[in-house]
Amino acid sequence: MAQNSLFPAFVKLFYEGGTGNHTQTIPILMPTETPLTTTGWSLEARDGSFVDFEAAVVAYINIVRVFMPTNVTFLEAELYTMATATADPLYRTTATISLAGQAVANLLYNLSQTTLSYRSELGGSGKLVYMESTLTPNFRSTWRLNVPTTYNALRAFLIGQSNWIIARDGGMPIGTTYVTTKTNDAVRRNELFE
Repeated sequence: MAQNSLFPAFVKLFYEGGTGNHTQTIPILMPTETPLTTTGWSLEARDGSFVDFEAAVVAYINIVRVFMPTNVTFLEAELYTMATATADPLYRTTATISLAGQAVANLLYNLSQTTLSYRSELGGSGKLVYMESTLTPNFRSTWRLNVPTTYNALRAFLIGQSNWIIARDGGMPIGTTYVTTKTNDAVRRNELFE
């Protein structure tokens, strides 16, 4: 597989908040065309079952919006596939979503970026990055120490049987490693010079 390839497929999740529009890119296994579903596509879970693309994304958002600020709104998700690790991505479908974050507004750190990392069954790693965090910048901890309990559902999902997110090496997550935050310099510069 080409280094940093999103092969065989990925989801682009679009959301907006106080500092602008953001995109989260999530690697997945190859989806299946399922004409009788909402979007016509289904994602494969760790247990081998398939779930409608839109239903899978909404279930994921319902897990993460617990720790996302109330000024964040998830708008839509796009599904892409790739024929090979070096091929151009092919757009497949869009799921329209309108779900807001649920974390207490006074915990908002507009310029904070949270990265949640995990290990895969193939020895590689993956990460999920969230903009406009509710954790203070410059925080680093293992998942077991000092991480707010609001992140436990995401951890359980990643290592659970219904998970459809993979690591960049194509393997399913088997354990979570770190939660880190930092001030996102690109967003900070944009805020300072507008």
